[in-house]
Amino acid sequence: IDDVVTASKHPKLGEYVRLLRRILRKYDLAISTKETDRSIWYAFFAGRARIAVVPAGRDAWKRRVMNAGVLHDPEHTHTLLQNGKLAKLAGADFRPDIRLPHSSGDGRTVDDLLAQTGRDGRYAVLHVNPGLPHKRWTLEGWEAVGAWLADAGLGIFLTGSGTPEERDYLQVVARRLHPATNLAGRLRFSEL
Repeated sequence: IDDVVTASKHPKLGEYVRLLRRILRKYDLAISTKETDRSIWYAFFAGRARIAVVPAGRDAWKRRVMNAGVLHDPEHTHTLLQNGKLAKLAGADFRPDIRLPHSSGDGRTVDDLLAQTGRDGRYAVLHVNPGLPHKRWTLEGWEAVGAWLADAGLGIFLTGSGTPEERDYLQVVARRLHPATNLAGRLRFSEL
């Protein structure tokens, strides 16, 4: 990466003008992985060639200002595969060979953690916090799922990052899903 160009979330007109002057047709290819108006406009102004995730059926102008596009299909296509289609349009050799990270001590760490929690047998792992508060499901919904899992004889583990906000939220959820073990911030991705 030679340079990172940033823009504020709600730039004033002068900021927009400076940004557009800085990026205007400076790039051979602009790729927008988002179908938002702002992302499409940035790609349009920045690249001599432009590809983007574009909406199906609405906002036809977004398809017209791009040289090529991938239809946004969040219900049937994972973001990774959608962005892989963009990569192919850009000429990259995309192969969705997904490999999970692994370290030799991961199993031992998890076994030790399970022993500390006193849980044995079958369990469910719930990642209840998507990272953005407006994408969260209801506490009542998670409580109903937790009750169903407990009735099925499953122990419940909650996972999440170690950020204070996420730990606080997961403490609330853990109280509603009693008994549940909150593992927020206690596992590396490979251990998870």
